[in-house]
Amino acid sequence: MSNKIYVYTDGGCWPNPGGEMLYAYSVFDTPITSFNIPDDIKDLFIGNGALEYNIGLMFGTIPVESSNNVAEYAALLCALHNIDFLHDVTIFSDSLMLVKQMSGEYRVNNGRYKPVFENCVIVKNDMERKTGSKVDFKFVPREKNISGIALEIFREKMYGK
Repeated sequence: MSNKIYVYTDGGCWPNPGGEMLYAYSVFDTPITSFNIPDDIKDLFIGNGALEYNIGLMFGTIPVESSNNVAEYAALLCALHNIDFLHDVTIFSDSLMLVKQMSGEYRVNNGRYKPVFENCVIVKNDMERKTGSKVDFKFVPREKNISGIALEIFREKMYGK
């Protein structure tokens, strides 16, 4: 494994707001620039070289009303709690708001996602301080976010089109 890992995150809420929140994250040792899209989520991740991945529903784990933005941050929080901080980390998201807020470029007002955002910042800063790792955030278009594609497959299987 290289001295850096690349994490792709995505979250969504169906219906939005107030619905069930889904999340996905995946970890790679190189950035993903293209990937094959099979029908099976496991094949999507494993077939494209994921070191680890997780996808699922969030049941009562986030103590605020659900929305797409809450789900985006919840997916990030799940990844931050589970990734290996022995390496520098680049986190890719198709949520420009999340990338800009976590990078300190955008302010956070009083959205329902604010408590989850604050928790993400605490976990990120704590892990950077404890391990010396550096965490960067980068925007990736939806069609290049492997975790976003996995979430679409998962949502379609759960809820239909």
